[in-house]
Amino acid sequence: MINIQLEQIVNSALWAAYGDALGFMTELADERILKTRTGLTRVTQLMQWKRNIGGKFGTTITLPSGAYSDDTQLRLSTSRSIKKNGHFAIHSFSKIEVPAWQNYALGAGRGSKLAASNLSKANTSWLNNFYDKNGINYLNSGGNGAAMRIQPHVWSATNLENVESYLIDVIRNSLTTHGHPRAVAGAVFHALSVSYALINKCPPSIKDLRVYNKWTLRIPALIKSDQNLSTVWVTQYENLTGYNLSHEYKSAYDEIEGYIETVNDWQEKTNPKYSDLATMLDLYEETTRGSGSLTSVAASAAAMLYYSTPIGALFEDIVNELHTDTDSIATMVGAIVGSFIETRPPQDLQDDYYIIQDACRMHSISIQKGDAEFNYPDAMTWKNPTSIADYVKYENGKLNFYPFGELAATSETFQSRAKNNNFCHQWVNSNIGQSFLVKRRDVDLGENTIPIQESILLPTDDVSKLVSQNNTRTSNEERVILAEQELDINKLVLTARESQFNSMIIGDHIKNIAASELGVNGVIAYSAIIANEIVST
Repeated sequence: MINIQLEQIVNSALWAAYGDALGFMTELADERILKTRTGLTRVTQLMQWKRNIGGKFGTTITLPSGAYSDDTQLRLSTSRSIKKNGHFAIHSFSKIEVPAWQNYALGAGRGSKLAASNLSKANTSWLNNFYDKNGINYLNSGGNGAAMRIQPHVWSATNLENVESYLIDVIRNSLTTHGHPRAVAGAVFHALSVSYALINKCPPSIKDLRVYNKWTLRIPALIKSDQNLSTVWVTQYENLTGYNLSHEYKSAYDEIEGYIETVNDWQEKTNPKYSDLATMLDLYEETTRGSGSLTSVAASAAAMLYYSTPIGALFEDIVNELHTDTDSIATMVGAIVGSFIETRPPQDLQDDYYIIQDACRMHSISIQKGDAEFNYPDAMTWKNPTSIADYVKYENGKLNFYPFGELAATSETFQSRAKNNNFCHQWVNSNIGQSFLVKRRDVDLGENTIPIQESILLPTDDVSKLVSQNNTRTSNEERVILAEQELDINKLVLTARESQFNSMIIGDHIKNIAASELGVNGVIAYSAIIANEIVST
């Protein structure tokens, strides 16, 4: 069995989030919009910026440096829905995670939002989410909203050589919100690209892309191998479309094969550039922009530029190709190249410690040592509120986000411009370690200095590996300074205990120890003590 290292999965998760955060600033923007958002004409690094949400009567919000969009949000939702034994709790994902995501969604497409809204209804399940409203139809929903979130199924797979073992969950996840074959085929294609990069520690080739596309023809058989899909979903799909699955997925296969031919022509150019790829695939065309199949092929092709383009320049080129789906392409490229490069992104991300922690949990599941999972309410009895804003409630002096627990406000409120509107948006920290821009009713929270316990999903087996000694954010000069400091592990443990094992403090301790002369052995010793303290508390 292939041994996938923890650092590969951590870096894949971090670079995916980095690509998302960088591309979020330029997503579907023109020069004027980009200037309004960032004050710049070209994005080169993460920074604080502004974005309008809520349409004509919405509000302009301030996003912190490293803030990410729905790509990473739904990726984390997928991760939380994977139990410690590797089981994908699709009912929790579809009936709790996705509906609750509506409250804090950033940069989401219309299809994904309508899918989430429909799943909020008591009589809708992941097997019959055939929405049709305002010209948006489940059967025509072929966007990349599925492909961009399915990496955790690959990261947590116990045997990447057994492709079907994780592709069925990729398909089930995708069909929860997207019904068009190009969406599902794109998700499968991207999953195989990430898997290849993890196994071979390099980007896929044109030959590999053709192999991935052959799996498009096998998707109908995989769907029918799932008892629920074969007995409930397939019947509805074929009755509504009048086509059988094999016919529809053959069309998707032909479409992807055409994209691969274009990529082959692009690669044969002298010194191929990303801008050439965008032009040849016509990533600007509104009718196909954001397509699941097109985005997945474009991301795999862009990853090939790793050989000729510095990694920072590659992401810069992708996210500055305006009028394209910059964040989704960049996040999928990040998931692929992060699987084999040995460096971390150059800047901190919003919630990067939580993202690292989550990636560690995926790795622990992949080696069958999962020991932590999110404790969802019973999905069969869970009831979603009628109003999106009512996922967040202020009760008994505490702000709660059902089902994620207590929140602490971290920003001012952002008021809607609509008259007689009693809703607002606000940045909060959650009990699970993730930040949200929540929509809530406009009530005075007072001080709202609620102490929250972070990192409740901390996998004790992997805590010692949260920070690699290869983390390039720390310069050589900083390493020398830290190495000269006399770090006392016992004192650090005492500080962590007094902070009630605050994850940020523990994370800082691990970083400092890793960069000191104590190195990896010091991290292991410190982490073992902390793990024992947490377990015995």
